[in-house]
Amino acid sequence: MSIDELVKECVEVEQLGIGGVILFGLPESKDEMATGAYDDHGIVQRAIARSVRNLQAADRYRCLQL
Repeated sequence: MSIDELVKECVEVEQLGIGGVILFGLPESKDEMATGAYDDHGIVQRAIARSVRNLQAADRYRCLQL
């Protein structure tokens, strides 16, 4: 699923009253230190950043507190 499709899906999920989603991404490469989990340009990090921009302020705060 592309990030654009994810954002659309999250809007629909919110409208259905579902309280949240969990994202799992596959990095382009893996290593022993799991550096992909900390990559500012990783797929999950980009998806979260893009999705958060579309949230209301209260929801954005709740999302960032997780």
